[in-house]
Amino acid sequence: MGIPEETVDGVTGKLLTKPGELSLHELELNMKSNQPVLKASKKNIEIAETQLTLEKRQAIPDINISAGYKRLSLENVDTVQMGIEIPAPFFNRNQGNIQKGKALSRKAKSENLSVYNELLFQLKKNFNSYNVERRRVVEFRDKILPRAEESLKLIERGYKEGEFNYIDLLDAQRTWAETRISYIESLKNLNLLIADIERLAVVKIVGQ
Repeated sequence: MGIPEETVDGVTGKLLTKPGELSLHELELNMKSNQPVLKASKKNIEIAETQLTLEKRQAIPDINISAGYKRLSLENVDTVQMGIEIPAPFFNRNQGNIQKGKALSRKAKSENLSVYNELLFQLKKNFNSYNVERRRVVEFRDKILPRAEESLKLIERGYKEGEFNYIDLLDAQRTWAETRISYIESLKNLNLLIADIERLAVVKIVGQ
């Protein structure tokens, strides 16, 4: 009466029957660090910030300072002349590209936040569903299914001893079969939720 191998979304293997408690905080931290979609989004921020820094550096003008000696013959004076060359326009260098870079940086950060919030929403949703389905699986495994199995054994023994008729036996068998099907269906739902959580948080969930 054990749980046979089942196929869930094309993947065959034994279903996890003793799921443990999960920590949403730890799942979220792991998602922040390891989720590939978030990593790609953060990389876009780095690229935008690097480009903005380059644009700002290009805005700094090249200032040339020159010096020279000159003798004023009429005044019989030796002088030193200094010169500074500043490219024009001085106050509006590369401002267009800088503003564009700032806009791209804001966009990258906004997209990163949007991606993170969407992933977190999905994670919380699956986490809450996991807890509900986990309690259902535990209820089936520890209470409902054992009672159905015990009832079936009693009816089978009583049927052999003449205490119950064939209809009673069929009814007990049907009840046990329906209970077991409901249990396996709940296990399937739980394992699908586990797969989603593992994908979102990039973790491996094991049983107790």
